[in-house]
Amino acid sequence: MAFVGIEFSEESGAGVFELVHSSWLTPKKQEVWWPPLKHREAFDKALRKGDLPEEETWSIYKIKRCFFKEGSIRKYLLKLVLFSFLLLDDFFKVKENVKM
Repeated sequence: MAFVGIEFSEESGAGVFELVHSSWLTPKKQEVWWPPLKHREAFDKALRKGDLPEEETWSIYKIKRCFFKEGSIRKYLLKLVLFSFLLLDDFFKVKENVKM
């Protein structure tokens, strides 16, 4: 089982990062299938089980990029925390260079 960290494209909600099951990505990895679930608990269960996309009920969204692929949610979460710190570090470096 593999999980992928993605960022949605501009029209799908840029700057939004999410973990998806690798089977939810389209073959060219430019879009992702999204389950029609309203509660986070149900989404997490579908993610862990690797539910297969159903074209009749799942929505499809464009993605900007895939960041990393992991075999476990735990490893993904560790990378996500590290990635978040790197983004914050870059943000503060840019802010220091801007004169107010």
